Amino acid sequence: MCERLRIYTIIIRVLLFCEVCLRIDGAAEKCTVAFVLFCVLFFHSRLLFFCTNKQQQHKNFLPSHSLLSLLLVHSEKKKDMMSATRKSNDDDGGTRNNTNGSPLQIRGQMMASMTLDDDDDDDEKMVRKLRKEITFKFRVKFYTKWGENVVVCGKSQAMGEYDATKGAWMSCEHIVLNTVKTKTKKTKNNADEKEEEESFEDDDEDSGEEDEGEEEREGGDELLWTATKTMRWDEPFEYRYAVVDSHGSVILWDAPIRIAKLERQTSRALTGNGENVVEFTDTFERKNHAETLFSKRRFAEVVLDKVLAGGQGGATHAAAVVKPQPCEFLRSGILSGKKNDANGDASLRVVVLRFQVKAMRMPSKRPGSKVSVRVTGSCQSLGKWDRSRAMRMGNDECFEVLSPASSDASEHTVKDRNNTSSSNDNNNGYCWHLEVACASSELPVRYKYEIWDDDIEQVIESEECKRTIGIDWDLKKRQFDEELLRKNRNNNNNNNNNNREGGEIEGTSTEINDGEEDAEKTPTRHRATPTKKKTSTSSSYEPPKCIVASDGHFAHAKAFRCAGVAVPVFSLRSSKSLGCGEFSDLKLMADFCRESGFRILQLLPVNDTRVHGMWWDSYPYSSLSVHALHPMYLRVTELDQEELNFPGSEEMTKFIEAKRRELQELKDVDYEETLRVKMFVARKLHKRFLASMPTTESGSYANGLGSASKSSAGVSSNSKKALIESFERFVSENQEWLKPYAVFCALAEIFQTTEHWLWGHLAKCDDKLIEKLTDPETSPIYSEGVHFVYYLQWRLHMQLKEASTYLKQFGIALKGDLPIGVDKRSVDVWRKPELFRFYTNTGAPPDAFDKNGQNWKFPTYDWEQMKRDGNYSWWRSRLRSMEKYFSLVRVDHILGFFRIWELPAHCESGIMGRFRPSVPISRQELEAVGLWDIDRLTIPRADASDLEFFFGARAAEVAARFFDENELFSNSSDSNVNRAGIIGGGGGDLSFTKRLQNKYWTFKPEYSTEVQILKCEQLKIRVGSPDWLVAETNEIKNGLLELTRNVCLLRSAYDPSATEGVHSVAMFDKDAFYPRFDMERTRLFQKLECWQRSALSRISHEHYTTRQRFLWTQNAHTTIPAITNSTNMLVCGEDLGLVPDFVPGEMQNLGIFGLRIQRMPAPEQGENNNSEFGIPSRYPYDTVCSPSCHDTTTFRAWFEEDENRRKKYYSQILGQDISTTPKRCTTETMRAVIKQHLESPSALAIFALADVLAMDTNYINERDPKEETINDPTNSRHYWRFRFRTNLEDMKKNEQLTGELKKMVFESGRNVPK
Repeated sequence: MCERLRIYTIIIRVLLFCEVCLRIDGAAEKCTVAFVLFCVLFFHSRLLFFCTNKQQQHKNFLPSHSLLSLLLVHSEKKKDMMSATRKSNDDDGGTRNNTNGSPLQIRGQMMASMTLDDDDDDDEKMVRKLRKEITFKFRVKFYTKWGENVVVCGKSQAMGEYDATKGAWMSCEHIVLNTVKTKTKKTKNNADEKEEEESFEDDDEDSGEEDEGEEEREGGDELLWTATKTMRWDEPFEYRYAVVDSHGSVILWDAPIRIAKLERQTSRALTGNGENVVEFTDTFERKNHAETLFSKRRFAEVVLDKVLAGGQGGATHAAAVVKPQPCEFLRSGILSGKKNDANGDASLRVVVLRFQVKAMRMPSKRPGSKVSVRVTGSCQSLGKWDRSRAMRMGNDECFEVLSPASSDASEHTVKDRNNTSSSNDNNNGYCWHLEVACASSELPVRYKYEIWDDDIEQVIESEECKRTIGIDWDLKKRQFDEELLRKNRNNNNNNNNNNREGGEIEGTSTEINDGEEDAEKTPTRHRATPTKKKTSTSSSYEPPKCIVASDGHFAHAKAFRCAGVAVPVFSLRSSKSLGCGEFSDLKLMADFCRESGFRILQLLPVNDTRVHGMWWDSYPYSSLSVHALHPMYLRVTELDQEELNFPGSEEMTKFIEAKRRELQELKDVDYEETLRVKMFVARKLHKRFLASMPTTESGSYANGLGSASKSSAGVSSNSKKALIESFERFVSENQEWLKPYAVFCALAEIFQTTEHWLWGHLAKCDDKLIEKLTDPETSPIYSEGVHFVYYLQWRLHMQLKEASTYLKQFGIALKGDLPIGVDKRSVDVWRKPELFRFYTNTGAPPDAFDKNGQNWKFPTYDWEQMKRDGNYSWWRSRLRSMEKYFSLVRVDHILGFFRIWELPAHCESGIMGRFRPSVPISRQELEAVGLWDIDRLTIPRADASDLEFFFGARAAEVAARFFDENELFSNSSDSNVNRAGIIGGGGGDLSFTKRLQNKYWTFKPEYSTEVQILKCEQLKIRVGSPDWLVAETNEIKNGLLELTRNVCLLRSAYDPSATEGVHSVAMFDKDAFYPRFDMERTRLFQKLECWQRSALSRISHEHYTTRQRFLWTQNAHTTIPAITNSTNMLVCGEDLGLVPDFVPGEMQNLGIFGLRIQRMPAPEQGENNNSEFGIPSRYPYDTVCSPSCHDTTTFRAWFEEDENRRKKYYSQILGQDISTTPKRCTTETMRAVIKQHLESPSALAIFALADVLAMDTNYINERDPKEETINDPTNSRHYWRFRFRTNLEDMKKNEQLTGELKKMVFESGRNVPK
């Protein structure tokens, strides 16, 4: 052994010698270093003896990081280990084949001892290189579908670098859970009087409990997936589970990326003697787990009693950092002890148990009390169910990382994960861990987690069901030994038979490969080796040295649920509002929510929409800027008093009050007048504010980006100084978007249009232009244009921030709205045109909102370019801006992240679009089913019957004015028909259709698109035209528009990036086609033969369902996580309309809350008998439920407009007698609907304010429900002007309504504001 250790020492010296030499540049330096090292190594043996007696002196004399000191320390430790090894061998009787005496395990002990007290960095690196490999065993329970598999992969190369195809594929075992008899026991502990269920098998372990009764719990079945991987231990060790198909394509990722960590003392023990096995017993959790909504800090800090550690944005206190309670068995050094029994008694083996759990909700009965998580269980270290001995866990470590931006293997890089979000730090404060030691005879250990109040030592909440860690290793060992003995006997019998038949094969025996596979799952493998060693019945079968239990989230008895109210800001009315609702009115709305038990206040988008300069801009989803706030929501009467005190301020105050009374009397919002008044007042106030601003030496105003102390040096008033400092700070923090927005607004005012492509050389935006026009020294538009925009946005920001902070004080979260699109005239398109596709429009396909589809006129996104542009930095910056005010966000039309409905620029309606991205239909596919005449299916045409159908007696006239005539067969007998006579109306008694059976018509080039027809001079209606002419013109126009849509297939979209030759001609993909949506309704489809209709229907159905599923899912998993992982807001998606059947499941996998409107049942309820209405009791947890939304009519209007539907809903959904169905929606009916949604499993129940007020008799009597409609999706120019007649002050005083609402929310089990 001494010779071997001496050889190891020489190897270490050579390695260190080579490593140091290679790091030196230059031949002279290398020679010098080589000579010095040679001298050091030569005198090393002489120094060893001297250092043995005077070790401390030499440690003080030599530098701590010198090479010589390192070698001396290592040599001393090796010498001590050699003496310890000799002593151990002498105690064991000198048996050289003992396990403790093997060279491999001596090296393991040496490496373990080398890491005990050495903190040197170079030493640690060397130890890692020589550390012994460890066997990792992964165990996870997950019920897969047929054809699915579970794979474990990780960050390291051995684990596949997050590539599921290269990870460890797990094996499956079906476990049947038998029916378990349980008895209810009541704890006598005074600290907790709760009842809990215990199993019969714990009778000898539970103390202080008495039986109360018995009941049977039915068992079930589950799938246990296991895998074994042998590799080196590198901390931190990251890994993750994935559900894959047979080809290795990822179907579902486990929500967290796990970090395997151990305490320092435990990790050192893994390099000791014996086989090193670490077992991971994990809980597979999806992203839609009930507790994941608290992983978003902005939401958690509002609705929870205690915010998470590191909370921001108004957090008043944070979770205290707690160290785990040390285990006495670990502190006593039991891990470093050797076995006392030569036979390896299992009762003396020590197993380290590491518990990991996430507790995000830490309820506390007393404000400000210290709360922690503890573990109690059946083993000695966990107190044997004695709560007074429960072990306290610590939250000072993070054992999980947020999921990366995408589920693709290429996105699991460290760089992407570090850049996607700062929210990875959210784990601090709620990741609880503990390490204890137990004997293998105590396995399996049953345990459960409890939340304690540390100040009074009382249990606040305890898990109902017990968990289990480990298996009965003694039983498994006996089974293993019996199986081994049986196989050895069989092998001996086979060898004897072979000897009788052909003689003994010398030099072969059976060797057992222990520890390479999981003994629970895989039978012992045998392999023939050319050794003369006899087969031995002894076994080294041992339990793992460490078991890590990642148990996911704390199992609370009830999932968190709350309620809220949704309202557009402009629809609010208060005694101080001017023309519409304002940000300051949200404070009054917060009081109403607090009294009513609502914890969420949802708003429509509040971005600036001043695109057209008229009432069209009332559409809140057409943004001029995705960052700027709308000036319409500014309250000009609540500015600082010093700002309002100036010459002429009295006249200004009277003007504001007169306009307020005038606009207050209006039933709805007058958008144009309200905005004009507020902008007029804001400019007056800005001039006063500008006069108080300090100026530079040249006489210009400061740009707001300098230090506050310098710019405010000449200001005498402290309040003015504070205002200027606040203003400069706002400009400095938001200059990235504020500067381009200010310049854009100033230029739009000069050019009197936001169509920036008409601005000449200013149509192209660049950084130099922005810096030049925002320079107060040289910019001609700075003071009246740029600085005014700065001032306006600063005032809006302050008022919205103040309202948001006011809501947080009462535990009410503000929910914002993220529009899916931006206007082509917006500053965002002007700033970054490469991110948008100008030649296409965005819309929605025909659905329940509009049977003809919707065309929003927004440019579609170039997702590939957005990914290249800083990994969707434009989207992430939008969410960062919203985080300043909101705790939740509603993503408008989240289906657009799966696929967007793209329309050519020449289309006006929304029906002639196609989904992007999508896999087209090739020409070969069409020809394969016999569809050869593709032009007939793709080019709009009309025959005589079509013209007569749409235009009647004016068919010939319309054909001559808008169409080109063509012949089907040139040799037809009808080809000599006098065309002049036809147009003139001749032809005797034959009808137009019969006389022109051989003819068909195609549109003239100038009338071939919808836009051209709508702009046609011949079809314009002049002012003063008679009604008959207007009706006739509209009839012709509608007929022509229908004929332009008379196709079954659409050609590939116009793509200017595709060119042909050197002429840069925009091209189409001539062999790519897309089925026209709802083609069965076209006249062309109805005229096709039966087999052609069948082929087209089959192709269309396959195109919109199975063909695109993988592509759309992949697109969503690429874009959505990259965006949502960058925010700390809870993300909810609006998934209404034409929803593919796989979207709800994919949104659950992505951790996005879905929306459930009762009149629009989701695809998940398609299998139910009743598919016309949604059933709230069947909604999933991760959803937001509501009877209506802003895109629909209110519930009252929907209930009263259709008698048959009203009776069906009243009887089937509300369970009332159909004969008693009321004609109007009464307060009792509205109360029953709201109660039904409050009792649903949905985490969030958010009601439109109009539906909530419908519980009040006075409200339903004062206004027709048809007037409450906020938006009409079928009208692209709808006027968003609805305003409540009831003042917020009166709503707050309505104690009967608020009290009834709060009682209903509380009784439904939902959380109410504090």
